[in-house]
Amino acid sequence: MFARFHLAAGVAAAMLFSAQASATIVRFNTNMGSFDVNLYDQGTPATVANFLAYVNAGRFANSIVHRSQGGFVVQGGDVQGLDGRGGPGYTFTGGSPQGGDPTYEIGALAMANTGDPSSNGSQFFVVTGPQGQSLPPNYSLFGQVTDG
Repeated sequence: MFARFHLAAGVAAAMLFSAQASATIVRFNTNMGSFDVNLYDQGTPATVANFLAYVNAGRFANSIVHRSQGGFVVQGGDVQGLDGRGGPGYTFTGGSPQGGDPTYEIGALAMANTGDPSSNGSQFFVVTGPQGQSLPPNYSLFGQVTDG
């Protein structure tokens, strides 16, 4: 059974900018609590720009997390408001990190895709356990949970 919850205020209202050069911290406010994510502005600029475009447009406000599997991932960001089967909406290229395969540590934030790294769109996931750490390297890792 999949747990469902809403992103209460959306991430746009709570976006914080760090004093560090080019470090963007985004706060996710949910009805289950809040957490902060450090985005990898320099390592994955296309992915961060895509994500922040959705944030700044308010597209994630009141969206749901449509997939939650203990020890694996929680996934959300379906801006069509569906159950996650609505597709990413469009694709972009250049979102994969440079310099080797990503390491999906617990708390890693990555774009969901269809298996093709250029099929990223709006959906994202956070690794919550060891099964998520063994994902194939074709997901655009673009942040890390730092608090919450």
